[in-house]
Amino acid sequence: MSQKIINILVIASIAVVTGLIIVQIYWIQNAIELKESQFDENLKRTLARVVHRLEKIEALNYINGQWKDFSKLNNKNRQNSKHQSISISNNPNGFSIKFYNNFMPANKATRTNCNNKICLDYENGGSCWDTIVHVDSIYDIISKKTNLIEDVINEMVYVNVNVDIKNRLSLSLLDSILKFELNNAGIDANYEYAVFDIFNYPVLGKFDDILPIFKSKYIAKLYPNDFMLKPHFIKIFFPNQKSYLFKQAGFVLALSATLILLVMFVFYYSIRTIIKQKQLSEIKTDFVNNMTHELKTPISTIAIACEALSDPEVARNEETNKTFLKVIKDENKRLGSMVETILHNAVYEKSKFKLKPELADLHSVIEEAISNIEMQVVLRGGIINKEFNAESTMLMVDRFHLGNVFLNMLDNANKYSGENPEITVKTYNDDNGIYISFIDKGIGISKENQNKIFDKFYRVPTGDVHDVKGFGLGLSYSFNIIAKHNGKIDVKSEKDNGSEFTIFLPYKTEFVENYEKS
Repeated sequence: MSQKIINILVIASIAVVTGLIIVQIYWIQNAIELKESQFDENLKRTLARVVHRLEKIEALNYINGQWKDFSKLNNKNRQNSKHQSISISNNPNGFSIKFYNNFMPANKATRTNCNNKICLDYENGGSCWDTIVHVDSIYDIISKKTNLIEDVINEMVYVNVNVDIKNRLSLSLLDSILKFELNNAGIDANYEYAVFDIFNYPVLGKFDDILPIFKSKYIAKLYPNDFMLKPHFIKIFFPNQKSYLFKQAGFVLALSATLILLVMFVFYYSIRTIIKQKQLSEIKTDFVNNMTHELKTPISTIAIACEALSDPEVARNEETNKTFLKVIKDENKRLGSMVETILHNAVYEKSKFKLKPELADLHSVIEEAISNIEMQVVLRGGIINKEFNAESTMLMVDRFHLGNVFLNMLDNANKYSGENPEITVKTYNDDNGIYISFIDKGIGISKENQNKIFDKFYRVPTGDVHDVKGFGLGLSYSFNIIAKHNGKIDVKSEKDNGSEFTIFLPYKTEFVENYEKS
């Protein structure tokens, strides 16, 4: 995949993800606005119910106070009809009157011809008798009751004209009605409220700061059916309204936020995978090219040596034969080492890699690695310095693989040091383990490349001249082997100022524990 296609995919993905995020944010805003609108309507209805309930309670309280007058008016009639009630209605023949008695079944009476009187015929159990009811007395009672009710209504309308709102409205009553109606409406947010007069001056309420209540849009007129009175208004304010609405829309918000995060994660992971695959493809291409070059050299050398040995004149010279045979042997060993390095990495990648620990002297293992590469360093006019300061050097290690690690470190120090390499191998120890440092004065490693040097197939750039051989597997292999020994590798390096790789191997490992148990 070319860089141009990757750039197009990245730009298209960014556009799609940005669009999805914008849509999600728009939905979130709509959800919050909808909740706010529902909250406003709900609160408007709630305040209307509060106002209505206040008026209703005031009317009931006033009527209860005037009920004694009704009792006085009806006492005389109740003395003679304590257990009776009467119902009067018109019919084609005259009045139809029903009497209800606690001790008798319903009686029925029919009017007959009388002057200014109603003559009633009762029927009860087959017997009948006459009763005279004075019409004037009935109408008189009804008229008096009607006038009394009208008086009560008039007093209710005009009695509170000059009453102060603080005497008319109880704060505890208002508070209890507000709590009741808000709970019934399903609004459980914290609130503050105040009652204002016509000049927007607060006269009573419950609040910490009047300014937010003064600016609140939630307002209702108290006692809206009063005449000739200066109006008062109740305003209510919710300090945590935004958080309350967010909480009410919590499911929608959580779902939208989850979708946004999921889309962003998928986008990031996809782009990261594409870029990594491209990098891996480039690294593998470089690996194949390097491997081809590395294998081509010894194969060509072996082919030349074999061709020379097939010449009869060369074959007669024993010294020449030995020289060419040694070349073939060395190049064959080099090929075997390359194949072995590749196989080791392949086996480790499939998690089939197992160490074979044995008790070994680390100085001895280091000496073996130095002896294998020292000739190459000397041929380039270089030197390997040894500063073995560690005292306790016996460890349970895989001697073969650890030797390869030390050899890789020395080989890298030699390859990246240019002419006349100077390499120093230093050892020292503390109570926890032993440290082995490989120090060179070569080209060094830049800060941005130091985090990548242990990646498989990665090779430190050397500029336009590709004269450093290798597959980019040595440091990755070394890192994995040291990790298997419960150790670690640290690097200190600056561009053009050399490098220092320090390996730490602990005394206490699972190898040691298993060895001690055995």
